[in-house]
Amino acid sequence: PTYHMGYWILGVALAATEAREEAAGVFRDGLSLAPDDAHLESYLAWVSGIQGQKETAQRILDDLQRRREHGYVSAFQIAMAYLGLGRSLEATDWLGQAYAEGDPLLSYLGVWWVCDPLRADPRFRDILRRMNAPEAGV
Repeated sequence: PTYHMGYWILGVALAATEAREEAAGVFRDGLSLAPDDAHLESYLAWVSGIQGQKETAQRILDDLQRRREHGYVSAFQIAMAYLGLGRSLEATDWLGQAYAEGDPLLSYLGVWWVCDPLRADPRFRDILRRMNAPEAGV
C-alpha cells in the first residue's frame, strides 16, 4: 500500500476496463504518496481528459511542461497528457521528442493500448518503424 507505482499499475488496469473514475481516484491516491511523480500525474491528466475533465487535464499538462523547463519530465509523459486531451498531433510530436531523447518509456509503445488512437497516424507508425517495434493493432 505504500508503493506509489502500484497505484499506477492498478489505475491503468482500471482504465482498461473503462472504470475511469475509479482509475483517476487510484492515480490520486498514488500521488498522495509521491506528490511530484510525473508518471502518475501524466496518467491522471490522460484519464481526466478522456473523461471530459479537460480543465483538470490541461492544468496538469501545464504543470508538467513548466517542470520540464527546469528538471526532468519525460516527453512520453507529456504525450500521455496530450493524448487524454484528444490532441493527437501534439501527442505524436511529443512521442517523436521522446524517441529523439531515447526515452525508455517508449519500450512498450508498439503494444501500449493507451496509444491506440494514434495507430493510424503515419508519424506514429514511423516512430515504431525507427524503433523496430511491433505494430500491434494496426
